[in-house]
Amino acid sequence: MGAQDVGRARAYVAAQVAALRALGPAAAAGDEDAVHDARTATRRLRTALAVCEPALGRRRVREARAGLRDLGAALGAVRDPGVELAWLRATLDGLPPGLVGQPVPARLTADRGAVRHAAITRLRQALTSPEHEQAMAAVDRLVGGRWRSSGRPVRRRARREWRRLDRALTSARRVPPGPARDEALHLARRQARRARYAAEVVGTRRALASAARATAVQDALGAQHDAALVRDAIADAAERAASAGEPVSAYGLLHALAQQEADRAERAARPAARRARKRGHRRWTR
Repeated sequence: MGAQDVGRARAYVAAQVAALRALGPAAAAGDEDAVHDARTATRRLRTALAVCEPALGRRRVREARAGLRDLGAALGAVRDPGVELAWLRATLDGLPPGLVGQPVPARLTADRGAVRHAAITRLRQALTSPEHEQAMAAVDRLVGGRWRSSGRPVRRRARREWRRLDRALTSARRVPPGPARDEALHLARRQARRARYAAEVVGTRRALASAARATAVQDALGAQHDAALVRDAIADAAERAASAGEPVSAYGLLHALAQQEADRAERAARPAARRARKRGHRRWTR
């Protein structure tokens, strides 16, 4: 890792730390955009630290990443029901009036809203906890400390993330449709995100071109995952409605629409995955 690579990586990590600190108050208040951006900064930061471990030292990096893991989970717990609420509202607004009975949207939105409210409370606690401040202080020390110039290990770390993406995409393609396939696609999406952020850490023109290919995979599989989350939330609400003696046919309609969206997103991911798996654009990892 030469001096230019070190400078780019250090600047990348510092930018994520600054973003996370700036977004904290709005995220704690439940602002949807702030939650999303803080979650992205947390994920970028964790991936960047893992990629830069050869330049920073294993023990310090692992301590810092462990502290950020819980924050990422707390942010995700707020984001997921928010995505589900947005999908439900947009879908219900687009359907002909009266096609879905009033108890259905009321039950669904109330349920997702309650889940999100509880998650915001936990997030606020996480952002004001001593553990969070300790984690951020540990990251600050990494940013301001000594970075070893260590040849090619950081780029090799990035190459490893891209090879993991190849394996994740291959594995997902072999799984038959169903919950196991949804999980395999979700894992592939997460790995596309890590490959993308690893390329961003290196930051050269060619690396950023590769990051764009991983982003396309991440976005398509992210849409699939979000639709699958909504579909499962609808199925859970339908079970509760049936137990309460309510009609469930409208839930079936919404469930089918969510499944159709998940299927469309999965199809859209295939050409993006083919482009990401081509090896020629990865010469920067050598």
